[in-house]
Amino acid sequence: MLLACSWSQSGESTADHYARALAAADFDSAWALCAGAGPERADCEQAVVARHGRFDRCGAIAEGVWREECEFAEAEHLSRGGDRPAALRACHASNFSVNCEQHVLDGLAMTLRDATAADVAAAFATVRPDVTGKNSALDFWRSWHRIRLAAGLPVASEDCPDKTCRLALHAQVRREAFARLGGGGCTPTPPTIGATSPEVTRWIDRAWRERCCLEPGRCSPATVELADEPE
Repeated sequence: MLLACSWSQSGESTADHYARALAAADFDSAWALCAGAGPERADCEQAVVARHGRFDRCGAIAEGVWREECEFAEAEHLSRGGDRPAALRACHASNFSVNCEQHVLDGLAMTLRDATAADVAAAFATVRPDVTGKNSALDFWRSWHRIRLAAGLPVASEDCPDKTCRLALHAQVRREAFARLGGGGCTPTPPTIGATSPEVTRWIDRAWRERCCLEPGRCSPATVELADEPE
């Protein structure tokens, strides 16, 4: 039978080392205590790195989930501080770089919720050199449109500076329309989703007709396909 914790030569359990490491006042002391945390050593080291902001030590953590967590936490730390290019570069050290990048870009999109599409494009351009994900630009625009739609803010395809922005808006408008009609059932008229342009109004109307089986051959689609591009 395995015990929940083992004991060090000092007579302290590995759990004691972990607890003392988390309570230590300085990083060096905390890091040294983690060495006695047994199987929880990497977990302990990641926790004290994050607590003391010593992300330069992420590479010293044994390869595995806790080193990945440390690198992700570094990206979050840099992103919260406003240095998103550095945050994205930190993501590159992780095996989950695409997910990490999207997390950073979602945070950027949230800060730009009330910005114009032109300003959003300019903000994305400043981080674009550090983005490696194949669909990151599309996902970023989808995130920004999703945030605006959730907040009840107006959307207009004519404001989009490029096709990627427009495709993302089309996908999010359809998804939002399907979600509303799926949750509350079909309505006598298309749902109101804050459209401020004739094109977006047409997208909503078409989604309503598809979801409510008013358009032959396009009844109740299970998913939103990006291949169904705006007309």
